[in-house]
Amino acid sequence: MFLVALRNVAEARGGISKLSHKAKLNRANLYKILSKQGNPEIQTLAQILHNFGLRLAVAPEEKQER
Repeated sequence: MFLVALRNVAEARGGISKLSHKAKLNRANLYKILSKQGNPEIQTLAQILHNFGLRLAVAPEEKQER
């Protein structure tokens, strides 16, 4: 669902064609990547997120008090 949500963001921001041009990615591949069956490489995902002004981060879980 995350990839489908990114596709919705892309559509809202001018479409897949505009994203493909800005991210320098193939338009047809973007449609596949941003589908329910999409399986992008981490670099491709980072490139897409960068064009939305976002980044992917890994952070430690907060410790829970017992």
